[in-house]
Amino acid sequence: MGLFAKVAARIGGRKPVETDGGGGYSVDWCMSTSDGVRHELDNRSCWYSNAYLACELAKARPLGTLPVGVYRRTRSGREELPDHPLSRLLNGRWNPFVTSSEGLRWLVMTRDTLGAAYVRVEYGPDGSPTALWPLKGKVTPEWVARTRRAYWNVEEGDTFTRPGTYQPWEVLCVKSPVALDRGIEGKSLAALSAANIGLSVDLERFYERLISNGNHFPGYLQTDQKLEQGDIDRLASDLRGTSGVMEAGRVRVFDKGLTYHSVGMTMADMSLIEQQTWVLQQTCRVLSVPPQEVYDLSHATYSNVEQGAIQFVQKTLLPEVHDIENALNCLLDAMGERGRYVKFDMSGLMRGDYASRMEGYRTGAYAGFFTRNDIRRWEDLPALPGLDAPLLPTAYVPIGEDGAPVQAVEQRSAAPVDPQGGDPIVEDMRRRVRERFASNGVSPKTRAFAESVFGPYAMACALAGIEFDMEAEVEACATSTCTER
Repeated sequence: MGLFAKVAARIGGRKPVETDGGGGYSVDWCMSTSDGVRHELDNRSCWYSNAYLACELAKARPLGTLPVGVYRRTRSGREELPDHPLSRLLNGRWNPFVTSSEGLRWLVMTRDTLGAAYVRVEYGPDGSPTALWPLKGKVTPEWVARTRRAYWNVEEGDTFTRPGTYQPWEVLCVKSPVALDRGIEGKSLAALSAANIGLSVDLERFYERLISNGNHFPGYLQTDQKLEQGDIDRLASDLRGTSGVMEAGRVRVFDKGLTYHSVGMTMADMSLIEQQTWVLQQTCRVLSVPPQEVYDLSHATYSNVEQGAIQFVQKTLLPEVHDIENALNCLLDAMGERGRYVKFDMSGLMRGDYASRMEGYRTGAYAGFFTRNDIRRWEDLPALPGLDAPLLPTAYVPIGEDGAPVQAVEQRSAAPVDPQGGDPIVEDMRRRVRERFASNGVSPKTRAFAESVFGPYAMACALAGIEFDMEAEVEACATSTCTER
């Protein structure tokens, strides 16, 4: 069935060739073609499977578009460092030949396919990283017990990296989720799913063979006459000349009393479409990709597509990003910048539909923990003057005659609340709190109730510049209740 028929070891009845786990760079399986010649295939042969390729692209393409930055922890939260050398590499170009998005896609796809992805870090005279070079050859860890130091041994160099021993901060390693040998080595997901990938390739080659043979299932010719070798050769040449899509459906004429008999099996009888769907779903399970992300909508509905996309980000892309962040953070630690870290911004992938997104923005802006310019920046809109201050709910702020909120400093001269009474709102709150203390006694639970009653009024007084001691009010209500008893 073509060059890649029987690529999976189990399909051909052969056991996979074991690897040494060194990043999956050695041969993982063998197969034999229809000519009986034995061929050895490495993990990169999985790219001939459309199912595997579709799943890998579903992960790699979104990750290649994520904004990433280097941050510094501060007392007020975090501060982005856009001019950090590593930040410029991760948002621009890894090296003169590879952009940052291309490098991230390579990193994700190589990690799953080969078991681990290695990147050499090039430093400038000042000790800052100046380039990131993906490694093509085999890389193995090395531990020197005498000095208790770890190294990376690049066994095969390439155009941009010489073979040799490198320090831990000179090579970044991102391993696949399946870790072997105490977590030191990563196992190739392509090798683990070799049977499914091989079956996927077989089905695709089978379709190709059907088309090249005349777009029909093979049959056989029957005659009661004797055929010479020349007749057989001429007949074979005629059949080859009428194969292919353009010749499908053409009427064939045979001499020597030959009668064509077709095989009584159709595409529906072989359930090839169901087989392809099953292979795709099996590959999706191994690579943690929902089928809907590779355009298999057989079980998708309008209502669950959006939630499925968000779940894909949470359960698949987030762990991928976390592994990459950890590798880059180790690089910052080696540079002596332990208070700094790398963070990918995944908020764009977590966004829902437009209406839901706008509703979330409105809630955050009205609550005061988003500014309107924050929202405009997330939607790739330019900032506008006057929108950097958070909004304040008007229920807690008095409004002037011009409709604008009155600042608290203008209310500093307001008279404090009369502790002896006179304010009906305060009197009503006192009555409710006293009744609760009288019925349930003085306890942490009743004190929490009292604080919930006085709390909104106390906040409004604080914003308006009016003196109101909530703790004293609660204590007075509790004391008066005890005195009455």
